[in-house]
Amino acid sequence: MTMVKQRVKLVVEPVSETAFATMLSDAEIGKLRGTQERKIMTLYDVKKSGESITAPHLRPAPFRKEHGQKVVRSFLQSRGGMELHEHDLMFFFDAGKHGNERAFSTLFSTDDGKRIQHERRTIFLTYSEESLRARRGLVEMMYVFSRSNLEMPEVKRSIYPGSSSGDLVGPINVEKFQDRHWQVTEEEKKKYYGAFRIAVGGTTDKDALESGKRQQFKRSELARKPPGLDESVLFEPMAYSGMPPEFFKDMLHVWSPRAVIDFTACDLTAAMVCLEAKLPYLGVCFSEAHMVAGYRHLSQMVFDAMCDESNVLHDPKLSAIVHTMNGGDEDGAKKKPSNKRKAAPKNAATVPATAGSSDGGAGADGGGDGAGGAAGAGGAAGAGGADGGDAQPKKKPKTNAGGSSIDQLMTQLKTLREQ
Repeated sequence: MTMVKQRVKLVVEPVSETAFATMLSDAEIGKLRGTQERKIMTLYDVKKSGESITAPHLRPAPFRKEHGQKVVRSFLQSRGGMELHEHDLMFFFDAGKHGNERAFSTLFSTDDGKRIQHERRTIFLTYSEESLRARRGLVEMMYVFSRSNLEMPEVKRSIYPGSSSGDLVGPINVEKFQDRHWQVTEEEKKKYYGAFRIAVGGTTDKDALESGKRQQFKRSELARKPPGLDESVLFEPMAYSGMPPEFFKDMLHVWSPRAVIDFTACDLTAAMVCLEAKLPYLGVCFSEAHMVAGYRHLSQMVFDAMCDESNVLHDPKLSAIVHTMNGGDEDGAKKKPSNKRKAAPKNAATVPATAGSSDGGAGADGGGDGAGGAAGAGGAAGAGGADGGDAQPKKKPKTNAGGSSIDQLMTQLKTLREQ
């Protein structure tokens, strides 16, 4: 959790523009200013600005001008006035609903309709057909707003073809719903979204609508398994229309921001990518419940990344401890289970049933953890042995397959997780 809170700040969106602006200006990340080489990047994704109450897997949240205007004005006020800072970039995603160029531009205006100085660049986002069979639209617009015309060096994209000079990004492969990293129940999502659950009118031409039935999955169907074993509990992604991590990785590579302010944090995919890139990130959440769960989710994501040798956050010490606790040797090798049974001691028949390990498993196998006379683990002559003595058994510390004390490993694990 410490690593997460050192680089990520999650906040709950205030109701008023004034409170929103104050919250942004008081935050340490909000005080940062960009440079010619490294801008401050803000994100506003219409798809993740809320969720449709019915058929959210087919209907992305609609563009709400009043909410977008609240975000823009709050941000500009937090920077010291109603104008774009020279080194701030504001990115807007239109959810595939084309024709809103003017609507997005009018967000940059005062109460009396006066235009706030800005320039706009349009970038086309294309999606692979295979990954969007359950979603509408293969093209989305991303608008980049800046105070003046953008001048940036040409940078080759890290994930997609082309460079920063082009106005096309893709094809973007969207993850399957069951493969999204943050899975929640419908009841949890209702608490997290709160007032940001939106009634969307109209009809859809998709047969999969099925009277508004949501796409949900059993635990066994998910790529990342939530805690528990109950297969009757159904899960769904925190954001049906979220962007994949690869998109944000490519975005950070091309634009090289100094910090990211995400006004539609939602599933926190961008937050995790920023953590891996060691970039400051401020994410605006729907509710207090969303913020608390978000920190918990990011902590688990970071923990998993630290155990993953292919991840930039990989921690060899933590990975070794977890591997050992899961049955591997401390040198990293997996200890193979042995089918060979230990020979029963000659006096095994006289050993009382209660004289073995703490779980009653002492006997011919000698496999118990506690002291159990000749039949106990390790063959030590403990209390309650063949002579039927009354001495209390001395428990040996539980060990894993590699021979380390489980308590010792848990202590090390707790220390590393708190770092």
